[in-house]
Formats: sequence, structure tokens, C-alpha cells
Amino acid sequence: MARRATLTNEALAALGAEKLARLVLDEAGRNAPFKKLVTAALAGAKGPNAVAAIIDRRLAGLERSRGFIDWEKRKTFAADLRATLATITDELGQADPAAAVDRLVRFLICADGVFAASTIPRVTSRTSSTSPPTPFRTSRPRCHTRKRFASSSDSSRPSATTNMG
Repeated sequence: MARRATLTNEALAALGAEKLARLVLDEAGRNAPFKKLVTAALAGAKGPNAVAAIIDRRLAGLERSRGFIDWEKRKTFAADLRATLATITDELGQADPAAAVDRLVRFLICADGVFAASTIPRVTSRTSSTSPPTPFRTSRPRCHTRKRFASSSDSSRPSATTNMG
């Protein structure tokens, strides 16, 4: 039985630049946060100003956003935030630490807006009858797969096979 290939720098270097470039492009087409990391790495070759411009565009988008993040898109959004943070700390942090700290502070300031967009508004009983109704969103669809009646041996509850008509 053949051994599984281990991912090491030497093993990847042995693949060659063309094969690695093809693999990176394929994965960047499927994975948006990975594409952002690759784009930032390519911008890093141009200098810290190019990386800072990418980060500034993303932070401006976060600062402007007012929409609600649906529960189905929560993981994708979290991965996007991790990619932005990695770009700030890894790419810009190595090239220009002062600019990285500035972008990191902006990223943290955006947190209130991000939390507001990703949390679920709650309807409370304290709302007055004169105020407009608050939209209620659930974090996930309700699941109705639980059996309605626990057991058929309980005579106080009708069984699923009992004719109700």
C-alpha cells in the first residue's frame, strides 16, 4: 500500500510553479475567502500601499453595510471576516506594522455594526401597543421532525394510528 503524500514545503515545491498556480486558481474560484487571501498576497508583492487599499475597500464596505446577515450565510461571512483579519495581521502587519494597527482598530470599530447585522432582533412583551411591530426573524427554520406523540402505549394521548374521525 502506498503512503499518503504529506503536505510539506518540499513536496509542494516539487510539484512545480505551474501546477501550484493551477491548483491555487481552482481553489480561488471555489473559495471566496481564499481568493481574498491570494489577492492580498499578490498585492503584497507590489508593496504595503496596495495591501492597505484592499483592506480599506473591505473595511469601507463593512462600515457602510446595513443589511441583515441570514443564518445560512453566517459561516461564509465569518470566513470573510477571518480572511480580512488575516490580511491585516499577516500581509500588512509584516510590511507596515503601523498601518496594520490602524486598520485593525478600524476593524474592531466595525464590530458593533457587524454584531447588529448578525444578531436576531427579539420581540419583547414590553413593546407598547402604539409602537410599530418589530420584525421577528428566527435564526434557523423551525424543524418539525420530532414525533408528535412520544409513545403509542400512553392511553391519554391518541396514537398516530387512531382514527380521529
